[in-house]
This record gives sequence, C-alpha cells and structure tokens, in this order.
Amino acid sequence: YSSYAELPHFLYDDVLPTMQALKQCGYRLGILSNHSVSARTVMEKMIGEFIPTHHITVSEALDMHKPDPNIFWVAAAKLGAQPAACFYVGDNLEVDAIGAVQQGGYAQGLWLNREKRPFAIPLPQHVAQIESLTQMLKFLP
Repeated sequence: YSSYAELPHFLYDDVLPTMQALKQCGYRLGILSNHSVSARTVMEKMIGEFIPTHHITVSEALDMHKPDPNIFWVAAAKLGAQPAACFYVGDNLEVDAIGAVQQGGYAQGLWLNREKRPFAIPLPQHVAQIESLTQMLKFLP
C-alpha cells in the first residue's frame, strides 16, 4: 500500500462537481480507505477542500480493514453520525458497498462500477450500482 502514494493520481471529472453539490446540501463527507497512512497526504491534497482531515479514516492507522464492522463504525463516529445514517460509495462491490451495509450497518452502499463490470450475484437490499458519482445524488435523502 505505501507505494500507492507515490503513483500518479488524478480525479475523475465527476468528483469535484459531486463533492461541491454534496457540500452545498450540507452533507458531512469522509473517506474510509484500505490503504497505508502514506496515501493520506494524497487524499488531503486532492479533495481536502471538501473533506476535513479528521474525517479521513485509513485502515493501516487502525490496524483493521474493510469489511471489518469496527472500521465502518469508526468512520461514522468521525462524522458524528450513527452508521444507520451513513451512505458509502466505493469501487469494490463486496468490501465497500455490501460491507458497509451488511457489516457496518450503513443505510446505503453504492458500488461505483465505472468500468461496467458484470456481476453474477443479485444486489442485496440497500446496495445499488452506479456508474458515475453524480448518480449517487438520486439516492440521498
């Protein structure tokens, strides 16, 4: 994981407009990532305008990884929220979207499937697929 922070990074075109829309609506945003602490600096630099440093949860710092329920609960607590009030968006169906709902008790898990990868399992209740971050807005209360 630590070498990840040294690789080139970019944001998809939908990231900043979606973050701006969420911020304007008053949503509290956080990051929960299965990465090393060295990747934290990259996260802060790229989207720190929208996500405060204390809302970033990195697995290596806690010595636990998604889909451990505890890491989802820690991330929710950093937002000052109960897990049942949280939505999670991630690019891994099992670990992120399903894990957030079934292990972490989150209200909604959204699988960001930009590559339109096929999947063979039916999506559980409160788990949905999106192909762009902007699509997440239709799921929010």
